[in-house]
Amino acid sequence: MKLSLAYASISLSSLLVLSTLSCGGSGSVNTGGTGMDYHSPRESADYNSHQATGASAHDLLSADKYQSVVIEIQAMQGFAPSARAQAALKDFITARVNKPGGVTLVVDPPIPAQNKGAYTLNDVGMIEAANRQSYTTGTQMVTYFLFLDGASTEDDAQNGRKILAYAYQNTSMAVFEKTIQSISGSLPGQASLTTVETTVVEHEFGHILGLVNLNPGTAIQTPHQDTPHGNHCDVTNCLMYYSVNTSDVVANLLSFGGNPPVLDAQCLADLRANGGK
Repeated sequence: MKLSLAYASISLSSLLVLSTLSCGGSGSVNTGGTGMDYHSPRESADYNSHQATGASAHDLLSADKYQSVVIEIQAMQGFAPSARAQAALKDFITARVNKPGGVTLVVDPPIPAQNKGAYTLNDVGMIEAANRQSYTTGTQMVTYFLFLDGASTEDDAQNGRKILAYAYQNTSMAVFEKTIQSISGSLPGQASLTTVETTVVEHEFGHILGLVNLNPGTAIQTPHQDTPHGNHCDVTNCLMYYSVNTSDVVANLLSFGGNPPVLDAQCLADLRANGGK
């Protein structure tokens, strides 16, 4: 089936260096396609959920047509995100979108683990089509997170780079939860699972909201795109910075007091100009 690689990703480099909060390993987001041609019988004819990353930014941010947002969380058995990361994601989205009907987080029953070891983007699209329960219809927007029991086939073993997540369509994101679990912990000097999960899912949702300067997506109001690293912010302590200081991921997150980084003022201004709060 025809596939367009329209996605953004967080990468992890050797010795847990967060080499890129990057997109597809290349630092750029391909927005020229229309997503994947894997369709579910549950899809509504009301809305095209197979557009490029960022294409639904205005619909998600504004109340022009869509009055509420649902976040569908679907995970393979044993690989659901922590409750704290789920709550943080809901708060992050609620703070940014103008939705009189509010933001609802729905956690599906777990789907069977496939024990594949690694998943291609095609695999991800097929799993979504087979299992996703909700799609945008009427005045309700729906976004989808899939948490997987394996790694990405785009991991770069030679350079020690591992993909933690990517946004691959206008409302769809995949999270390689097994990889996240493998690099987080509760020992001194480690970043907690919740911290890593929260950083990953919020960064990816930032791309779904059109950051940074995705077209279609959310245009920048002042120059702050880190063009050499694609659709990322050039403010080093911003959630959307390509490497969040290009440091060891554990040291990087701990440098924020054990908390995930937040969107800087310029990214927030971009979202407000596109209908957000």
